[in-house]
Parts: sequence; structure tokens; C-alpha cells
Amino acid sequence: MSIEDAIKKLEKAKQILIQKKVIFSLQRLMDIPSKDFISIKIKNMSNDYYGDEKHKIKIAKSFDYNDNKYDLYYLNERIQTGLYKEIVLGDFKLLFNNEIVLDTNYYYERVDLGMRYRISLDKEVIVIKLKEWVEEIPILAREEEDLMSEKISLEQKQRIENKEKNINSNIDLGKYD
Repeated sequence: MSIEDAIKKLEKAKQILIQKKVIFSLQRLMDIPSKDFISIKIKNMSNDYYGDEKHKIKIAKSFDYNDNKYDLYYLNERIQTGLYKEIVLGDFKLLFNNEIVLDTNYYYERVDLGMRYRISLDKEVIVIKLKEWVEEIPILAREEEDLMSEKISLEQKQRIENKEKNINSNIDLGKYD
């Protein structure tokens, strides 16, 4: 295989991840606090390091979905100083059934609500192995989003009902009704 063919293969793999919204879905799963997951139980990694090479863990999540095991890591966070600003970046790893299937970079991005991690396919991508995780990750992220929206709606409805009940039981207009 020539270098041109290898680059085409890499670009095709990246495009598949983008088109299938895998990167967006992985970012969303990493953004959700572990305690807020509804359909899956997240196991936070208590270890401060990953692997034999002692990679420093920033965020790590592990879970099972459809009889598959997933481990997601933000590792080796560092600050890169540029001419006008500092950039916070690091390494992102996704393990699917204990095999590294995505190994790339992440960076911080400023958004309306503060800072968010963003997985990057722009710089050096070390590993992309497309398997059924490509289909499962967007489904899982969508399921979690739907369940969380439903939970928030129910909680909001309950708060309104409680407020109405509280007002009706504590406010008496008497003869001024």
C-alpha cells in the first residue's frame, strides 16, 4: 500500500466517525457526569494512572453496553503555549472489549457554560479500528440523552405540582377570594 492509499484509508476512517456522529457521541458521554447516567452504570476508575507506561488519567469511565465493555480515557493533560494563548490538550483512548479501537487527542474548548473537552481527529491519530462500537456509541448517547430529558421533564413537572400544592395549602384568601 502506498502512502497515498494509507492517507485515503485514514481519511475514510475519520469521515465514517464524523458522519456516524461517533466523535460527537463520545464527547457527550464524557461530558455527562458519571452519577447522571441512567441506562448504564458507570464505573469510575480509581486509579490515577493507565497502563504500564504510567499515563496520568484526567477522566476515565468504564461501562458495559450490549454485552460489550467500554473504557474511555482522557490522559496526559498538558498545556501547550502558543504565541497568543495557552492550549490545554491530551490523549484520548477508547477501549472496546479491552482492545484499543481509538487513540487520538483531545483539547479544551470554551463554550457558553464554561470549558468542554473535545476529541480531535485533526492531529495525530494513532489508532482507528472500526467495529460494532461505531454503531453502538451513537445509540447509547442518544438513549442517555432521551432518558435524561425525560427525567428532567418529570422532575420539573413534580416541582410545579409541589409548588402548586404548597401555594394552595399555605395561601388562604379568606373573604377576599
